[in-house]
Amino acid sequence: MSAAKDRINTIARHLAANGADQSSPASSIPKKRESLLKWNGWGYKDSKFEFDHKNHMFSFTGERYRIGSQNLPLFSQWVETALGVDLKKRFYSQSESEALDLPKPIVNEQLMNDLLKTSIAHSFDASDRL
Repeated sequence: MSAAKDRINTIARHLAANGADQSSPASSIPKKRESLLKWNGWGYKDSKFEFDHKNHMFSFTGERYRIGSQNLPLFSQWVETALGVDLKKRFYSQSESEALDLPKPIVNEQLMNDLLKTSIAHSFDASDRL
């Protein structure tokens, strides 16, 4: 058995062990995950902590969780004390990278040939690779 075929079989076993139906996976996450999930971290785009510098208070956005759309008056003190974060400093997240910013994928032809014989979804899309 080729190394590529062995890798494909290992992936298929992992998917089957996790209860994934490879022919028609049921998921609440869309195929284009970037429409729902943050590209540069964990979680959903609509759910995040926001800090109001004027009032020195955090809030949490979104409606997915119990703390959603609420001010968190005690959270600032905890962040400063327990995590040692200086809330006077501002840090901005990195903007989403353009497809042209990424190198082209390195494709193992043997692996791809074996992968195409399965029903395992794959993509060379820049946002998926990122």
